[in-house]
Amino acid sequence: MVPDTQTFQLEAEALCAAAQWCYARGWVPATSGNFSVRDSASGRILISPTGLDKGTMTPVDLLEIDPQGRVEGAGKPSAETALHRVMYGDRPDARAILHVHSIWNTLLSARFSEGLCTHRGLRTAERLVRCGDARSR
Repeated sequence: MVPDTQTFQLEAEALCAAAQWCYARGWVPATSGNFSVRDSASGRILISPTGLDKGTMTPVDLLEIDPQGRVEGAGKPSAETALHRVMYGDRPDARAILHVHSIWNTLLSARFSEGLCTHRGLRTAERLVRCGDARSR
């Protein structure tokens, strides 16, 4: 299936707007957090690069990851690119991932010592929380 580049560009713009919205609320302080969007037709992923202030993120900043996980072009992807890929693999219907580091997430993670989790061989000190479909709220 041929990817719809115009739609994918609009989704990249929406992802950046969401990142800026999260930043304005203090949910991604400094350069924390990771954001990605996936084109389900091609399997391509656009992901935030490491070390980027999400309050200034634009589509030009996003890195393209091919279906095999290779970066197309220059730049260093988020350290959690592999986690995003696994999550997309487990959820074929998922189109985007917004990974924030709000103070509340951090406090809850620190409060519960069982916060370490393994997801298909990936270990992270962060708790995976299913928030449900935002459209249903």
